[in-house]
Amino acid sequence: MSTKLIAILILIAICFACTKETETDPRVETTSVKSIASNICYAKATVPEKGSYGLIDYGFVYSTYNGTFGLESGALKVSLGTTPMVADTFSTSFSLGYTYAETIYVKAYYTNKKGTVYGNAVSIKPLTLSINSVSPNAGKAGDKIT
Repeated sequence: MSTKLIAILILIAICFACTKETETDPRVETTSVKSIASNICYAKATVPEKGSYGLIDYGFVYSTYNGTFGLESGALKVSLGTTPMVADTFSTSFSLGYTYAETIYVKAYYTNKKGTVYGNAVSIKPLTLSINSVSPNAGKAGDKIT
C-alpha cells in the first residue's frame, strides 16, 4: 500500500514539475495612415505582443491592390530595421514614389524567426498636385507665365 502511495506521489510531482514552455506569436496593428504631402505618407503602428522569437525586421508595406498583399507578393516595403523597438509603437514618413493610383493600401509588418505577421490594411487617397489657373491667362510670344 505504501509503494502505491509513493508511486502516486512521484507521478503527481512529475506532472506538476513539468511546465510546458509557452511561446507566443507577435501581433501588430496599423493604427493610422495619412497623406501629408504629394505622394508622401505618414504611417503609425502598435505592437501589442512582440512574441517569443527574435526580431528580424519591421516596418510598413504598401500597394495599390486591395486584397492580400505582403512582402512575398511584391508589395513595396519600408523597413525600419532590425533594432528592437523600445516602445510598443513605431511610425515613419515615406515617399510613395510616382504613383498615380487613386487609393493606396498600407499595413504594418513584423518579422521574426518564425515568419511575418501583418496589421490591418488602411487605405488612403494620396494628395495630388493640380494646376487650377495660369497667370496671365493670355499673352504673346516671349511673355513670361507663372
